[in-house]
Amino acid sequence: MPLSTFGKGGPHVPPFLKGDFSRGVEGNDHQPRPSFAPRDWVVPPRLWAQLTPLDSSLRIIIGLNLQQRSSAQHAPYTAQAGENRTENMAAQIDKITVKGVEIHLMDPPKLDVQWVGMQEPLGQLIAAWADDAEDPPMQPRILGKPGVGKTSLAITAAKVMKQDLYIFQCTVDTKPEDLIISPVIADDNKIRYVASPLVSAMVRGGICLLDEGNRMSEKSWASIAPLLDMRRSVYSIVAGVEIKAKPEFRICVTMNEDASTFEVPEYIHSRLQPAVHMDYPTREEEFRILRTQLEGPRDEIIKQVVDILQRSHVRDEDLSVRDGLNIARFAHRLMKRDAKMDTRTAVDQSFLQITGENRGAFDGPTVV
Repeated sequence: MPLSTFGKGGPHVPPFLKGDFSRGVEGNDHQPRPSFAPRDWVVPPRLWAQLTPLDSSLRIIIGLNLQQRSSAQHAPYTAQAGENRTENMAAQIDKITVKGVEIHLMDPPKLDVQWVGMQEPLGQLIAAWADDAEDPPMQPRILGKPGVGKTSLAITAAKVMKQDLYIFQCTVDTKPEDLIISPVIADDNKIRYVASPLVSAMVRGGICLLDEGNRMSEKSWASIAPLLDMRRSVYSIVAGVEIKAKPEFRICVTMNEDASTFEVPEYIHSRLQPAVHMDYPTREEEFRILRTQLEGPRDEIIKQVVDILQRSHVRDEDLSVRDGLNIARFAHRLMKRDAKMDTRTAVDQSFLQITGENRGAFDGPTVV
């Protein structure tokens, strides 16, 4: 349910927002001022006019915080971690205050992968992020087909650099406020502002991976364009504050090479440089990857699966290491369930159920 809706009878506000409606917008005494808003709560008419009736929830939120005036208005944001507010504790803070607006941060996920081979793209990614005197770090994009290890590459690079990695999953429905700061209703029926993984990484000096970035719309990309140039900051229209990234902050974007993605705007594309290309692993690397990540399946299962993957790469099929892992896992489970099943039968059955294709047809001659 939206925070407020505007109809013929005027604004409808949930009970916890009801209060003194005597003052709201400059020059308009009919807009609501929530009961917990400060007495000098003011929204400029120009900003209010830009919000359509469909943005009713944003009207309340922006009106609540965007124009708050307090003694902290011109002060830089401060970190809060219990009684400590020093910069050297940035990694432990759970919230910050920017111009009187409290923003809660997200924790990074606990991730660990074992990187096998493919040292060239790893070195390229770390080189793009490296410090170079006054030259700011670059914002690389990692390109490759689904399942080739783009996310694992970013996880490994962050581990090498000894920084926390935050991951934001991009979709066609991603909105600017999803990328920056989102308002939520807290237990006490007040608005709480929650930073995205991107903003949390900016504040703590971590690394952010925008996963599958070429699924986002141009509107979402535009909201973070200042972060990708010398400004290195984002502005939240919802909370009415600007957030600046720490010098240690790094960012990269993965992009899938398939038909379900969109063209990235040129002004964004020019900021996401360089391109780090991920190709399929070699036969030896593919065997080591599967063997490292799978404890149960026997070597014979792994070898047959690697044979399938290598043939798929030659044929320019869509099978990836991720598919190989699933084929090997399920074949192993089939053999555990039926002790009489041989390896070839188990792999054939697993291949059919994982990919939806018959292995016999897949093993046929390549069409040129």
